[in-house]
Amino acid sequence: MSRDNGQRLVRTLGYLGFETSRRGEWESFGPRILGAMLGDPLPDGSAALRLDDRCFRIALIDSDRERLAFIGWEVGSADELAVLEQQLASTPSTLTRATDDELSARQVTGMAWCIDPSGNRIEFFHDQRVSERAWTPGRSMAGFLTGEFGLGHLVVAVQGIEEALAFYTDRLGFRLSDRLGEALYFLGCNPRHHSIGLANIGGQPRTLHVMLEVLELDDVGRAFDLCVDEGIRSSLIGLHANDRMTSFYITTPSGFEVEYGWHGLLVDDSTWTTGVIDRPSIWGHRQLDMQHPPTRRPFQQVKS
Repeated sequence: MSRDNGQRLVRTLGYLGFETSRRGEWESFGPRILGAMLGDPLPDGSAALRLDDRCFRIALIDSDRERLAFIGWEVGSADELAVLEQQLASTPSTLTRATDDELSARQVTGMAWCIDPSGNRIEFFHDQRVSERAWTPGRSMAGFLTGEFGLGHLVVAVQGIEEALAFYTDRLGFRLSDRLGEALYFLGCNPRHHSIGLANIGGQPRTLHVMLEVLELDDVGRAFDLCVDEGIRSSLIGLHANDRMTSFYITTPSGFEVEYGWHGLLVDDSTWTTGVIDRPSIWGHRQLDMQHPPTRRPFQQVKS
């Protein structure tokens, strides 16, 4: 199968939107557990979770269901967006220009969107607004790795893996970094090992997890302790085989997971060779039994 043929205009995974009936839980979970900052509500009324100086990285839209609402891919300029429109013209993924209300809701200067082969709304944007309020973490932590690497990565289950792969590689020019057998394909658009993973595991298209990368290993450990102390369903900490991320998985109020990680591998396109891995983790990432969570050892209960 042909891969990585398209001109790569997408630079980062810029933002995500989720419909949720549990907005109040998210507005607590985001700052208290993840360390995100609760931003000002967006013009359409959605809640905003901030990871940096951007006005939002995750939007939470009031709904009676839990689902992925949109994926925002960042391009460098209006000119690059125009080239992308030409690249997708006369295909099933022809782009539609955003309305003024949509531009306002996303706080961007330019944006166009389409529906991908799995039915997800994909938005391509440039020049997202920087918030007037300085970013401060929701709890004590060093911060998140974003910038030129984007928000993190997203893993979704898809139907029709060949069509989904063709969209991201042949149409958008993503790099196929590697794959886990025929079950999971990891695709990158910048030095981050992957910005999206496509899971070929059956069932309806759905979100499996969103990865947020923190700046210090201590932040991973503190988040893990918080999950144990508060009875939030999670995995054990582990090390991934392909991107070498030290991380663990946290169940969100919406039911999908956040991978909370540190020190992921950076890829050089000029030297990287696509490979196949036979296991997702070198060690760890086992599911933690929250009915019988670990308890603190006696010396950890002594306060100085």
